Amino acid sequence: MALDPLPLPAAATADEAIALVLRREHAARDALAAAQAEAKHLAEAARADARAIAARADRRMRRVAAAFEYETRARTAALDTQATAIAQPPALAAQDSEHLARAVRLLAAELTGGAP
Repeated sequence: MALDPLPLPAAATADEAIALVLRREHAARDALAAAQAEAKHLAEAARADARAIAARADRRMRRVAAAFEYETRARTAALDTQATAIAQPPALAAQDSEHLARAVRLLAAELTGGAP
């Protein structure tokens, strides 16, 4: 805003004083309009920045959620595989069955005091 730097001389006419006041009023209105336009521009830029930040945060949250879901599915599948394996009774080989039968006979004999 460009104001006349010097006060109106005392010898100025009424018309000169009115012209000076009108020039200053016009300059003030121009400055106000420029400030309002700048404020509008800054507000829109801030809204655009906020939208960009929100979009970036949303993308990051989706990636984190997808990674968490993937990891959870993988761990659940591994646990399901372990549970299935644990639920199956171990298969005994013929030799293992013979050893087990002999151990049972020896234990029974020892407990009852009989011969093996």
